[in-house]
Parts: sequence; structure tokens; C-alpha cells
Amino acid sequence: MTFIISHGTFVTGFDAVQSVNLDLNPQIQRLYQLGAAVPYAKNVTKQKRLNLTVYGGANVAYSTLASSTCTDANTLSVSIAANGCGGDGISEVDEWFVSSYSYNKDMQGWGVETWGLVSRPIGLLETGEEDPLAIEPIMVRGVAEGQATIDGGASLGVSFLGTTIDGNTLQVQAGSPGIGRANEVLFGEVSSVGGSTTGKSDGKDGMASVTIPYAPIYIA
Repeated sequence: MTFIISHGTFVTGFDAVQSVNLDLNPQIQRLYQLGAAVPYAKNVTKQKRLNLTVYGGANVAYSTLASSTCTDANTLSVSIAANGCGGDGISEVDEWFVSSYSYNKDMQGWGVETWGLVSRPIGLLETGEEDPLAIEPIMVRGVAEGQATIDGGASLGVSFLGTTIDGNTLQVQAGSPGIGRANEVLFGEVSSVGGSTTGKSDGKDGMASVTIPYAPIYIA
């Protein structure tokens, strides 16, 4: 285990980063056969996942339009350099596909954007090494769907595409005083994310969330 020092951790590609979470977990599919208790073989892939929390107005915009051809969806270039205790550190540079976006801002204080990103999946041998014969997939994007409040005054960093559907939320809890909120919410397809309210902008609030699906396509 390595302890990472926040003051010595640098991220390029985003401004005003509050936190970073990076993981690389292999995905193992065991292939079983009749008459045997152990798998016949394994399909192993790895895919990096990166979550960034940044203060609102980080000056990153990302198109989420669905793919119309068999070419890679657009990416964001993000690099992380983290210094650790004992001279150990982590350096990670990659092109990332945005898989989720959310924004949250209270009436007082800064808003926060949360970006979920994924890398291209890589095929592995059962030993855990990269498979030299594996074909690199094309990452095709589906329709991005999202929701956003529209009556809080804050810019949420979500652009809708075409027709939207109206909805409402109500949140209130008993107390003294017991103050709740009712919001008008839009639901629909999303064309881009990023570019929320910069600074505190006290007196404005808002919430938004977007999910962006992908499918890897293997072409020999």
C-alpha cells in the first residue's frame, strides 16, 4: 500500500479538482463445462474507471451525441501524477470516454461536478498479461439520458436534445422549522455536458445527472 499526498497530486485536463478515484479491476468470465468442477477456460478483460469531483465551472465541455458510424466516440485527455510516501507514486495518462455526469449546488456555496470516465477495455491472457492477439475494440456510444432541475437559477452543465418531458420532485422532512423543496425537473436526451455555474452564486441551486452508455465493437 502506498500513501498518496494530496498536495503532491496533479491532474491535467480538468481545473479545480477536489478528489480523484481511479480503479482497475479485471472482469473475469469463467467458462464451465459438464463433468468438471473447474472452469474450462476464462475470458479476462480489464477496464480503467476514473471518477473526478471538481468545483463548478471547470471549463470542460463534452459532446454526448450518439454514434452514427463505427468509429470511436470522442474522448477527454486526462493525466494524473500522484506522489506517494517512500518515493512511490502513480502516473496515469489516457484518453477517456465520459460515462456519467452530475452536478449539485446548494443555495449557499460552490457547486460540484462529478465526472465518471472509462477507458477502452483490453483483453488479457489468463496469466493477467495483455493478449498480443486481442483486437482493440471501437467504442460506440448510445443515447445519453439525463435529468435536471430548471427552477433553481444555477447553470447545470447539461444541454438537452430535442423534446423533453416535464416532471416534479418534492422533498420535505418534519422539524422546527421544517423546510423542504419542490422542483420542476426536465427529462430527456442529452447532447453535451459541462460548463456549470462558476463561483458561489449564493441564492442559486440545482441538481442534474446524466448517464452515457457505450458498447465495444470488435472488427477483425
